Amino acid sequence: MACKEISNKILLSKLGQKGWETLEKELQLTMKLKHKNIVRFIKFLKTENNNYLFLEFCGGGDLRELLRKKQRFSELEA
Repeated sequence: MACKEISNKILLSKLGQKGWETLEKELQLTMKLKHKNIVRFIKFLKTENNNYLFLEFCGGGDLRELLRKKQRFSELEA
């Protein structure tokens, strides 16, 4: 299991109300998605200071890093 932590302070200071709306949309979408190639949503927990999204753990690393390293994929890899 992996945990994505989102600070309420940062969410509000950088994005304001739009930040909350974006988080809610992400949650709604993530809860609905069920596919073998998409990280599975497990649970959401909100505290006074933070929000936590518990997700399926994928040991392959960060997609952004993979794209930065490889930049181009074959059709089969994609």
